[in-house]
Amino acid sequence: PCEPFSAPFDVYLPEFPDQDINEIDTIVQPDLIIICDSSKIIQKGCLGAPDLVVEILSPSTAKKDMNEKFLLYEKHGVKEYWVVDPGNRYVRVFHLQTNDTEADKYDDGILIPPADWRDENTIAESLILEGFKVDTAELFKEP
Repeated sequence: PCEPFSAPFDVYLPEFPDQDINEIDTIVQPDLIIICDSSKIIQKGCLGAPDLVVEILSPSTAKKDMNEKFLLYEKHGVKEYWVVDPGNRYVRVFHLQTNDTEADKYDDGILIPPADWRDENTIAESLILEGFKVDTAELFKEP
């Protein structure tokens, strides 16, 4: 039942439930998102947190993706956040940890190493989407 979308695709992150979409100030355009709750898909994009967000780092976006967007996705409840770094050839997968006494926080992330690291697992696998996985050896394979 999950659907993927790629940029440009707006994600509206409301500050409170039932906030009018025209009053939402936080709008992002991740590189790739997966939405499993079809009620979040609206004509303008996605209303609320997608289940999984993938950002592909570039020199001009890396700081924003790893800081500002990381905190936004964490705050708004994106269950899984993948950061793909083509320059360093790795994927880092963060999972939202639910805590009854504090705000939900991402774990430290699982680093899927560059494909040229020997004797290392090169499979990045989702914990929330069964069967969704990426082999970094293939992803970063030289042409």
